Amino acid sequence: MMRALVVLCSSFLLVNCAALRSAASGNAGAAVAAAQEAAAKLKKATDDAARDCRPLNVRAGKQCEKGDCANAGQEQQAMEDAKAKGFGVAWPEERAIGGAIAIGFGKSGKGLYVDITDKDPTPLQAKAKDKRTAVKLTASEKNDLNMYIALVGNHLAAGSTRPGIAWTFGVIDNDDTVNAYSTPGGYVLITTGLLKLMDNEAQLAAVLAHEIGHVTARHAIKSYASAKATSCNVAVTGYYLVEAGASNVPGGEDFVKNAKFGKTMKAFSQGDVDMDKNPDVDVAFMQWFTNRIIDFQNLTGNAKEDEYDADRIAFELMAAAGYDTKELDAIIGKLPSSYSLLAHHPSNSDRQDALKKMREEGAFGGEGGKAPKFPANVKWPPKPAS
Repeated sequence: MMRALVVLCSSFLLVNCAALRSAASGNAGAAVAAAQEAAAKLKKATDDAARDCRPLNVRAGKQCEKGDCANAGQEQQAMEDAKAKGFGVAWPEERAIGGAIAIGFGKSGKGLYVDITDKDPTPLQAKAKDKRTAVKLTASEKNDLNMYIALVGNHLAAGSTRPGIAWTFGVIDNDDTVNAYSTPGGYVLITTGLLKLMDNEAQLAAVLAHEIGHVTARHAIKSYASAKATSCNVAVTGYYLVEAGASNVPGGEDFVKNAKFGKTMKAFSQGDVDMDKNPDVDVAFMQWFTNRIIDFQNLTGNAKEDEYDADRIAFELMAAAGYDTKELDAIIGKLPSSYSLLAHHPSNSDRQDALKKMREEGAFGGEGGKAPKFPANVKWPPKPAS
């Protein structure tokens, strides 16, 4: 009897173990099937986004006109073709997005280094709408500095290849960051941290001319077009995931988070978008879009060849304006080493070597020029303690 019970119990356990194994196997199979389905949905959304955003990738020079670039030569040709077409960015879009990006940069640190005493900005905005030159800054030390920098900047820009655009120069109140920024549309901003390193007007001119060079050579437009293509892929992928009811697909969280901007990014890929009139271009979209572009720029910096190109343009603009071009080398030498750690960014010494080579080859302005002191009536930010 006992033996029969043991056999019975053993059989019972074996049957149930088999059942448990079968159930576990079934659950695992279901999990694998669910994972495969999720991966398929994510791939389809990504592929559909790549199709919709392809025109932006082509305009940014990231993709060949007739498909994927097979070799480096085709990649270079795609970039040259895109550059020749202005990366597909018309002037109204350039100015609109450039201003939005400049505002984003201007919010860093303590904001713009400027005094506005009017509590109600409405009258100033009304004046600016009809005639920008009718708006005057109130008299103050900060505003005198801004006007001086604008004077030097406009003098340099007048000798550039884009003298007719509405150049805007300004200062960011940020002592902790040594940097200068340029955005599409002719916006140039310098931090107080960089101003404090300067010894004379020629060094100020060097920084301004370098940023002007980025704008005139459309390096800023290239960065913007590239960030726009990347943003399109992110937002439109999310758009298709939501549309397919796959909001919870593993790996798609970041895409879905930005899905609400997919419709607008699809519109960008199809042609020019009037940012003032398109109902999908709202404040939330502009904040998201400009933040992505700023993050993209801060993460990658400008390409190495673009930095050398901007230095070359700065050299030429300084020489034409009568400044000592050696002060460009001097201010580069003052930059912290971390400034050259951005992706693709050349080192400070490499930039100085390139300028030295230009002089050895007899570049105009290699010798001579002036390095005037800052005007006595302009209070320059004090130099940092050594």
